[in-house]
Amino acid sequence: MRLRHVPLAALIAGSALTLGGPLSTRAGAQAATTGESRDSSLAELMRDIRYLASEQLAGRASGSPGSDSAATYLARTYFNLQLEAGIKTDRCDASGACFWTYFQLFNPPADLLRQVGMSPSLLARNVVAVVAGTDSALAGQWLILGAHYDHLGSTGVGSLDHRFPRRPHLGADDNASGTAALLELARRLAIAPLRRPVMLVHFGAEEIGLIGSGTFVADPPVPIDSVVAMLNFDMVGHLKKRKLELSGIGTSKEWRALLDSANSEVRLPLNAQSLPGGGSDHVPFYLSDVPVLHFFTGLHPAYHT
Repeated sequence: MRLRHVPLAALIAGSALTLGGPLSTRAGAQAATTGESRDSSLAELMRDIRYLASEQLAGRASGSPGSDSAATYLARTYFNLQLEAGIKTDRCDASGACFWTYFQLFNPPADLLRQVGMSPSLLARNVVAVVAGTDSALAGQWLILGAHYDHLGSTGVGSLDHRFPRRPHLGADDNASGTAALLELARRLAIAPLRRPVMLVHFGAEEIGLIGSGTFVADPPVPIDSVVAMLNFDMVGHLKKRKLELSGIGTSKEWRALLDSANSEVRLPLNAQSLPGGGSDHVPFYLSDVPVLHFFTGLHPAYHT
């Protein structure tokens, strides 16, 4: 699928590049109106990460109280930013106007839940918010920014901590970092929206098989062929002294030029890979012929521990 000239340069330069490395100031419009600085952005990022990776949330295992608390935190953030909810419900009033919610609820397959030692009646959710575009002629061309917010919790499933596999795995990098990056993008886009509409999606149940993103693609709130690109942020918290890994640049012939333009001022060392790779929420979009980019700062000894 050919990317339809999405103006991503400024967006990419200020998105996954926010954690662990150079932190650019916010969009000029926001800086002029609020005077918020690089330190303010960093403080908000760290506040989000500290809450999401707190012992209170106990690792955000899918369907757990900690995961539900994280989803509520995300929805409240978007409500406070006055961003629209992205999921239309079946509840409509007498005039035919329907209610909207930030939550896309789903039940992961019961047999899969049994395999990973979870309740077969578990209810999970994606969190979806929308930033309207500024150009009505491009209203049907969607950019999706995604990050999963669940982690392992204390299930022991997927744990690499062989001594204490059922100790809560708090998931600061996997994926509180990507979740916080998405919230920072939302704050910037609320002030300086793009010409095209943007959908911000926090996926649930990624750790048990990309269930949230698979559900979203199978039952999308907008036609999947109206999605011009999907950018996925999964583990972006270890950029310091590392290359930013970008996979999927071969999914559109236009990615390379856009990335070169986005990086012309920031000048981060990039490890760009043509294939999108597996194991994260961009995969269902790639399999549906959507151009994707996966932002990643690499594995490390704390992964899944």
